[in-house]
Amino acid sequence: MNKMRFYFAILAARCSAGILRITGHNATHMPGAVALKLCPDFLSHLAKPKTVIAITGTNGKTTTSNLIADLYKKMGFSFAHNSYGSNIKEGVVTTLLDASSFFGGPKLDLCILEVDERASRIIFPEMAPDYLLVTNLFRESYLRNAHGEFIFRILQDHLPHHTHVILNSDDLISSRLGVENPKTFYSIAPLQGEKSQLGSLIEDVPLCPLCNQPMVYSFRRYHHIGKAHCSSCSFTNASADFVLEEVEKDFAMNHHGLVEHYPLLGENVLDHYAELCALSLMRTLGFDHKVLARAIEDIEIVKSRKDISHRKDKTFYRMLAKGMNPIAISRAIEIILSQEGKKAIVLLNDTSIKTKSHEENTAWLYDTDFEQLNQDDVVQILVGGYRAKDYYLRLLFAGIPREKIILCEEKIDVADRIDLQGVDFIGLLYELYSEPVSRQIIEKITLRLDEDTI
Repeated sequence: MNKMRFYFAILAARCSAGILRITGHNATHMPGAVALKLCPDFLSHLAKPKTVIAITGTNGKTTTSNLIADLYKKMGFSFAHNSYGSNIKEGVVTTLLDASSFFGGPKLDLCILEVDERASRIIFPEMAPDYLLVTNLFRESYLRNAHGEFIFRILQDHLPHHTHVILNSDDLISSRLGVENPKTFYSIAPLQGEKSQLGSLIEDVPLCPLCNQPMVYSFRRYHHIGKAHCSSCSFTNASADFVLEEVEKDFAMNHHGLVEHYPLLGENVLDHYAELCALSLMRTLGFDHKVLARAIEDIEIVKSRKDISHRKDKTFYRMLAKGMNPIAISRAIEIILSQEGKKAIVLLNDTSIKTKSHEENTAWLYDTDFEQLNQDDVVQILVGGYRAKDYYLRLLFAGIPREKIILCEEKIDVADRIDLQGVDFIGLLYELYSEPVSRQIIEKITLRLDEDTI
């Protein structure tokens, strides 16, 4: 390696970070991009912290990584974390620079990295994590990942053999990762009130991955998440080390026969999986469960991902659901519909920002379980965005009465079209770049309520 080239890249990256901060920008991606442009093998030579924890998966990795960081912070640890930055190689380099001294030597003992599952193939060969948490592997957007097995092969082919993997044994795709790796498994047992077979349009593991014979599901939480076995060979779910058994009063987790109790962070199964995944890591690392229980008491799920508020007699529920991600949106719809009251459902998942994007393949709409919306307590379905008419056609195919559907090309306009006299609950599902407008919509509806214009 040319030492001068490496040091020059560090200097240039730190200068770019300083300029960005002075000008009021987040230095989360650009410093890493500068370093890699000047020194393509920069990551291979940058000092690594003593412990590197990576979190990946189709859905839930940001919530899980933020929860792990919150736990470490509450317990007094210092660490680097790409909580506000890029989860691809440039963002990882930027974060590791924060964990190193000025000239690239070790400074912090711990780094927590959210890693894009596709970017793992160019990150892990140069920066092997000590622990890798995989939340799940699902079908996502057609542009990135049309099938979970595609991402499974990327992760499997580039997973370092020494990395300790923390896997969801309920996920019949991601739980097969790391045949030769040290492993810890977690699982959620069927909870009180859960349906034993939740039907979904997408079912990506109908056949055994070993012998291609039909799988038999004794319990299907959703899609390929559940309890199953092959009708022909011995393939079945891996035995779990940590099992969530109950969420009635608190978070009751069984660890090899001993039940540990923790504060309950969320009210839906997606939040439960994030908490269980994080706790499984921390217990595997040797932290005492009573210490963790105290640390988790005041932690909340990040409000940019989910926020529940009330105004007068109305409940507002905002929830992130990735654009063009049929499984994320299907599961978010299920959570919204589990709430009580007459509902207005607002869909802000259109990823076309300033104009209709030709890259936005609308076929994903027909993988999404919009049929769930066809129930009596859903009074209105409001669709905001340039692709609203595409949603309209899909909702009609789902059997939704056309008089319930309202289209607004400008997302903010849905705030004026909600029937505040006819609904008790307003649920907003938004994609990442629609988060600001989702808050503006709530503010505008609140003004309507305060002005008594209904």
